[in-house]
Amino acid sequence: MDGNQHRQTSPCQPEQLNMQAKPVAANPGMLQIFWSMIAAFCGVQNDANHDRDDAYIEIVGFRPYIIAGIVLTFAVIVGLWLIVKLIIG
Repeated sequence: MDGNQHRQTSPCQPEQLNMQAKPVAANPGMLQIFWSMIAAFCGVQNDANHDRDDAYIEIVGFRPYIIAGIVLTFAVIVGLWLIVKLIIG
């Protein structure tokens, strides 16, 4: 049996123990939500921020993330439009 199989079947995985021992982070502000959305757009969201966002969504719902997503999508579209306009014109 290799180390990976033992690790998957172990009832006390170190990762689970560390996750339970972490203190609950404070609720994210709007700037942190925007940074979280930018990281998610780029595919580089880390586990700690993802867990913080999940906990916050459980408390207040997903409305702040929807608003941030719409604003960031609009900003990307406008940015691309400006770049194309600059290159063509």
